[in-house]
Amino acid sequence: MSVGPRIDDPAIRVDSLSLAKRHQGTGLRKHLSAVLGVTILVFNDLLALVISMGLAYLSRVSVLPYIYEGFQPIQRDALLNLWWFPLLTVIVLAYEGMYHNRLPFWRGTKRLVKAVTWSVVFAILVMYLSKSFDYSRTLIVQTFIFAILLVPFSRYLIKKSFYKAGLWEKPVLILGAGKTAELVIKGFERECTMCFRPIGLLDDDPKKKVF
Repeated sequence: MSVGPRIDDPAIRVDSLSLAKRHQGTGLRKHLSAVLGVTILVFNDLLALVISMGLAYLSRVSVLPYIYEGFQPIQRDALLNLWWFPLLTVIVLAYEGMYHNRLPFWRGTKRLVKAVTWSVVFAILVMYLSKSFDYSRTLIVQTFIFAILLVPFSRYLIKKSFYKAGLWEKPVLILGAGKTAELVIKGFERECTMCFRPIGLLDDDPKKKVF
């Protein structure tokens, strides 16, 4: 259908403002949604990192020695002594803005890999500098491999569920009602893990059609 009166019409301005307020809800509700979303993401990352460490340990103990005899048995302490690694990685993820920035999947994955890589580099430095604990370099490298697979995948599933549940979403108004706006909306739908929710289109050209 065609867009009605020009956007500078006071009635249109009031209707647009009412529409935005209706979809955004109260400030408290938005704040709680954002806090809950970030909290779930943090726990998801911690869980994915702990699982990555567990899989790395099982692989190191049960698989690698059968592939190459040079891998000596390691004790469980080698895993327990890395208890701080998931916490360190979450801190680096927060520094990279991974709990507030809304990025397309592959750009976000690139930042995730960067954050996990820096965490592994720091962990290896700790292993070299510390002589009082039993650390395994192979274990931390395997943890890195599992983490760069599990963390992005689990985040994708969590954010997709956010989008379906309306959690952590950010309502947006799109300027324009033509082909470009259609492409923008399709882009938001394709990258639904950013949780942008279009709530309206604004255009001052009555000749344009709303798709």
